[in-house]
Amino acid sequence: MRQRDLPYRFIFILGLLVMIGINGWSAMLHPDETINGWQSIASVAWLIGLVGSLFYIKDGKALRLMVWYIRIGLVAALFIYGVSLLEGAFSETIWFDGLASVQFIFYFLFVVPLFGLNAWTDVLFGEFSLYMSVLYGIALITLHVKVWNDASRHLDY
Repeated sequence: MRQRDLPYRFIFILGLLVMIGINGWSAMLHPDETINGWQSIASVAWLIGLVGSLFYIKDGKALRLMVWYIRIGLVAALFIYGVSLLEGAFSETIWFDGLASVQFIFYFLFVVPLFGLNAWTDVLFGEFSLYMSVLYGIALITLHVKVWNDASRHLDY
């Protein structure tokens, strides 16, 4: 690992931990716990930072970290939504308990940093995860449009 890769990765991991710290308690206790304005502002800042970093980071490894976080976030949010849909039918089986434990890890890594956005929707975690998959999908589409535009600038017509 080169020295210049460290700041981007360190800032990303530190930001992720801060966002989990800010939104974690409300996310665990929702709908009994309310979401305050600071959590909403922090979640919007995280989302802007996540999507904005796709445009400003020029380092390959740091950009790959962000891209993989968004890709896995999209799949994880859809996984959380799917598990929450099947929860009533399969809640007493061993294999479903294993899926639910994986769901909990995905929830904290990919949905909780954006949980302050739930102040506007006020839905349960499964449906909110579906909404977050839409945001991750938009971020991924934005990334592909950026890459396509960058590649098309280098073509000679």
